[in-house]
Amino acid sequence: MSISRDAVGVCLLGDRLYAVGGYDGTVYLNTVEAYDPQTNEWTQVAPLCLGRAGACVVAVKL
Repeated sequence: MSISRDAVGVCLLGDRLYAVGGYDGTVYLNTVEAYDPQTNEWTQVAPLCLGRAGACVVAVKL
């Protein structure tokens, strides 16, 4: 994870773990990162419109 964070929302979707928002001790984060266990790497994906901390994150298959 490129940004350490507190109060991060975490969700498993497919084979990736997503870290959404959080708090870095100064600001609420809008960043979203995905962890790929096959490559052992975090990558940044599309950000949130607003920074969030303590959010509930859920993946739903329709």
